[in-house]
Order: sequence, then structure tokens, then C-alpha cells
Amino acid sequence: MDFSTYKTEEIIEHLKAINLIKPYDVMIAGVTGTGKSSTINALLNRDVAKVGLGAEPETKAVQDYALGQFIRLWDTPGLGDGTEQDKANTQDISNLLSRLYLAWNRHYKNNGDQVAVNSCETIRSILKKENYGELRWRNAAFENLEKMLDCAIIVIDGSSKDLGMAYNLLETIKAGINPTKILIAINQADIAMKGRGWNIETMAPGEELLAFLQEQALSIQRRILKTCELQVAVPTFYSAAYGYNVDKLMDFIVDNMNPKKNETDETDETQVVPPN
Repeated sequence: MDFSTYKTEEIIEHLKAINLIKPYDVMIAGVTGTGKSSTINALLNRDVAKVGLGAEPETKAVQDYALGQFIRLWDTPGLGDGTEQDKANTQDISNLLSRLYLAWNRHYKNNGDQVAVNSCETIRSILKKENYGELRWRNAAFENLEKMLDCAIIVIDGSSKDLGMAYNLLETIKAGINPTKILIAINQADIAMKGRGWNIETMAPGEELLAFLQEQALSIQRRILKTCELQVAVPTFYSAAYGYNVDKLMDFIVDNMNPKKNETDETDETQVVPPN
């Protein structure tokens, strides 16, 4: 399915509501082997992100991909590749979380001249404008800088019950982004029950597996709340390999764009599950 023009009008309305005049930036993160790159390929409907074999990592650096005109996906290296590599990968993720951009189009005066500042222009490029005075540009820019990332999706392996590394990743991410913008996505729904219950003809789960996935999503939501003290929306589940429910993942991203809609959703009992 081609998501490059998916719900374009709705996306535009959401971006207008939050006054965003740059791409909606979505970070895809997770433990090595959960299928982050496969997820990006499924959303883009083409193979652009290299996919690792088994638990062998393929993404070794942060990379970005345009999803249509209004969304930008950021692929990140996974965790679980050894202590030293995990430190380096965590730093790469932290650096991405720390990226800034100028929030509004503004004009700043310097020596009587009008100087245009584009909303997506980075602080580095601004400070290179030596003719306009570095200090003045620095002060003007820092007054209007905002975090670049708008959303963080943590991909979890549906066939594993171990969330230890995912918890560590969550702690890193929630320190760098508004916690309400963190989404949990469960990939590899086709092997969630070790391959049982998956209908290879329809490329979808049977009733037993579907019930298992629904309960798994609620369980992961409760476990994250208990362990990380983080209330997240009920995770969505999908299979990037078979294209199952990838549209639901896309809906998850689009619906999360508008904070006003999120406030309404919080009154929906299906969105928030209290701890046991």
C-alpha cells in the first residue's frame, strides 16, 4: 500500500492545528532484530532501509526517509549489541532527540537590514551568516528553537516477552521528548505465537492469535506503566514482513499528531488501561 498520499487532508489539518511548518518528524527505535528498518520499508512501500538478517544489526547510523510530503521517518541503530556498542547507539539516539529547529518564520534586523530566517534552518547555518553578526543571530535563534522530533515509535518484537532492553530505551527517549508523543508498536505479529494461528493465505491472524495480540498489547501497556511510570496508548500490532495492519500503524502516527484529539482520546477507556 502506498502511504505517501495517505490521509493527506487529515495530516494537513493536524499540522495546521499544531502550527508545524516542517515535516512531521518520527523516530523509529527499538532493540536490534525487532524490525525497525522493515517497518520503514513497509510504510514507504519499497526497500530503502537495509534490513539485517536475524539478530544481526544492519542500521549502524541514524538515517532519514521522506514519507510523502509531510512526514519524515528516522531510522536508528538498535540496542542489544553489546555494552560498548549500546553506549554509542544510545548516544546517537540522544543526539537525534536533542536536535533543534527554528520554530517560526521571522525577520530580524541587523544594521538596518531585514534578514529572512526559514523555519527549518538550523542553528549551525544561521551562525555561518557572519555578515549579520553572530551574537545577534545566536540570540534571535535561541529564543525560537524547538525540538525537531515530533514523535517516537518504539518497535517491540511480538514474539518475545522480554522488555528489558525496551525499558532502557524508553528511559532514554522519555528524557528527550514529550512522553505523550511516545508510541509503542508491536511488530512480527505473524510469529507472536511462534507461528501458530497465522493464516498464510489471508496474511492475517486467526481468531486465537488475534485475541492473543490484543491481550499482549494491553499487557505491554500495563508493564510499561508499572516499570517506567509512563502511560502510553494501547500499542498497535502489525507484521511488516506481510504488510498486515501497517495501515493501522500509519493511523497510529496520524492520530497522534493532534494533541487536542489526544486529549479527547484520553476519555476513551480503550486508550488507557489502569494498572492491576
